[in-house]
Amino acid sequence: VSTQSTGKTPGPWMVVQVVRCHGVVERHNLDRVLESLRNVCTDEDEEFADWELVLKPDKKAMSTGRPEVRARCTLGEAKQWSLRYLADRDRLMAKPKSITLVREEVEVQTDDNVTGFMSLMGYSVDFEFVRRGWRLQPVLNGLQIQAELFLLCQVPEQHNIAAAEPIDPSYLLEISAVCEHQRSMQHVLNTCSRLAESLFPDFVLA
Repeated sequence: VSTQSTGKTPGPWMVVQVVRCHGVVERHNLDRVLESLRNVCTDEDEEFADWELVLKPDKKAMSTGRPEVRARCTLGEAKQWSLRYLADRDRLMAKPKSITLVREEVEVQTDDNVTGFMSLMGYSVDFEFVRRGWRLQPVLNGLQIQAELFLLCQVPEQHNIAAAEPIDPSYLLEISAVCEHQRSMQHVLNTCSRLAESLFPDFVLA
């Protein structure tokens, strides 16, 4: 597997802190939430579909403190695989109306033999799912935010993504932003929370 950093700093790996906020949008509120998000976007939104595999370490790998790993493949014409390494511990930041998750992550681009490579590293597929929806890039208080509004689809049997069906008619919304410096963490938290709260009550935190 070849890897390439998604970050802007030199070197093959870049650890970043990612602020995330998750919730649910009922189907009858979908158009209203999309319109609200588009009103704070500077670019056109894009439809997306991707396939994610949650990998689990075997007992030997687990004993060495291996991180949680997820493999993701875009389902467009040009398929692209990536790996996300997630920190062991999550830090939950709570405000009166919003809940925000902060986690260190590393994401790298990979070849399509990623599952074979990760098997050699002591990982196997735990479960998998497909996401289909819209990706938007809101800008608020000078901060670039990513909003992904999607249906979560269950894969009925291993790797049979063509047969994936929505688990629920409701849409999931994930609001996320990268915090490049610890000193800007509060600004990123407040801005993501403000965007989430602006979508209430159509957006229900999960």
